[in-house]
Amino acid sequence: MRIAPVALIVAAVLATGTAAAAPSARMSYERGKALYAEGNYEDAAPLFVDAYRISSKPLLLFNAAQAYRKAGRRDEAVAALQWFLEQSQKEDPNVVEDARALLALLEHPPATSTALDSSRPTQQPPDFQPRPPAWAEPRPPQPWAEVQSPASPTPDPQNVPGWALGAAVQGIIFSSLTLSLGMAAESYRSRQIPGLPLGIVTTLIFVIDTPLSAAGAASTRNQAGVAGMLGLRVTGWIAFGLAAVGAVALIGVGASNVEPPPGVVAVTTLLGTAGNLFLSIDGVVAWQQARARRPPRVTWTSPTSFRF
Repeated sequence: MRIAPVALIVAAVLATGTAAAAPSARMSYERGKALYAEGNYEDAAPLFVDAYRISSKPLLLFNAAQAYRKAGRRDEAVAALQWFLEQSQKEDPNVVEDARALLALLEHPPATSTALDSSRPTQQPPDFQPRPPAWAEPRPPQPWAEVQSPASPTPDPQNVPGWALGAAVQGIIFSSLTLSLGMAAESYRSRQIPGLPLGIVTTLIFVIDTPLSAAGAASTRNQAGVAGMLGLRVTGWIAFGLAAVGAVALIGVGASNVEPPPGVVAVTTLLGTAGNLFLSIDGVVAWQQARARRPPRVTWTSPTSFRF
C-alpha cells in the first residue's frame, strides 16, 4: 500500500471549507504545504500541528506524520500517527488504514533501513482520494507548542513563570490594611498616642510591601516576556514615592508632639494605598498576559507517544 503524500490529505479542504473556517488554521496549513513542496519537511511538520490545534481536524496530524517521516524524525512521526489514530473514528477508513500501515512500517522498519526513504514508498491503489473534512468553528489562535522530542518535554502549562499573582494578592490585602490603619491614625492625629504608633506601623507596612508587589510583577514580566501595564506601574511608583516622603515627615511631626493639619494623614494614606494597589494590579495583568501565552500541556507517555 502506498502511503498518501501530504498534499492528498487536505488538498480539497480549502475548496470545500465553510465560511466559518479558521483563517489561522488555513494559514498554517498553506505555509506547511508550501514548505513540504519545497522539501523543507522539518519546518512543515510543526505548522501542520498548529493547524490541527486550531481546527481540531485529525487529518492534519497525518500530514505532520508524513513530514516528520520524510525529515527522518521517526519518533515524532510515530507519535503523530498514534495521536491521529486515537481520534480517527470518523475519518475515511482508507486514510486510517494508510496510517496504520505507516505506523507499522515505522515501528518495525525493514532491515535495509530504507523505510523512511520517500523515494521508495509501498504500494497503494492509484484511485485513492481521502475524504476532506470541513474546518471547525474558528477559535482564537494561540502560540501552541511544537512537538518536541522526549528528551526535552515542554513545561507544565499550568505553571506561569514568576510570582506575580501571589505578590499581587498579598499586595491587595496589605493595601486594605494600610488604608484601615492610616485612617485610624488620621482620627487620632491630635493624640500622640496612639496616633504616632499607628502612623509608624502604617508606614512600615506600605514601604515594605509595595516593593514586594512590584518585584513579583517584574518577575513574571521578565520571565514571560510580557509588558504588564506601564502607565499604571509608573503611577503606582509616583504615588508610593509621595506617600513615603509624606509619611516620614508626619512621623517627625508626631515625634515632636505637633498635631498635623487635618487631612494630611488621610491623603498620605491614600497615596500609599494607591501605590501598592496599582503595582499589585500591574502584577495581575502581567500574570494574565503570561497565562495567555503559555503553551498547551504536553504529557509524554512513552519515548514515541504523546498527548495534549
